[in-house]
Amino acid sequence: MRDPKKQLLLNLFACSPILALAWAVAATQMEDDSLIDMGPFVPAVLVFLVLFPYYICLSLLHHGVMRLFRSTAVVVAVMNTAGLLFSGIVGMFIFKDAFWPLYSGVFLFSAVTLNGFLR
Repeated sequence: MRDPKKQLLLNLFACSPILALAWAVAATQMEDDSLIDMGPFVPAVLVFLVLFPYYICLSLLHHGVMRLFRSTAVVVAVMNTAGLLFSGIVGMFIFKDAFWPLYSGVFLFSAVTLNGFLR
């Protein structure tokens, strides 16, 4: 997508909720007995409520990078570097063991950007 505003809307209203929901469903398979005792719904809701604002912040970061740089290669490189750093910092405080739910948003937003630019 060449228009950063359309990309932001796609990331905010399609990619972010779907990705957060996918990881929330995956959280129902957790091995943590303290959360599973409450049923599978509670871990799913907790993970969704934590990841969705994170993906919104990531979408805004991606939008800023797209507005700042025009080259597709630079946008993807800067976004992946910033996303790795952002995911690592957030991962230290929120998800101590799981890095993939955090970095998967960066990967998805970069893939959508590359798909839009390659058309």
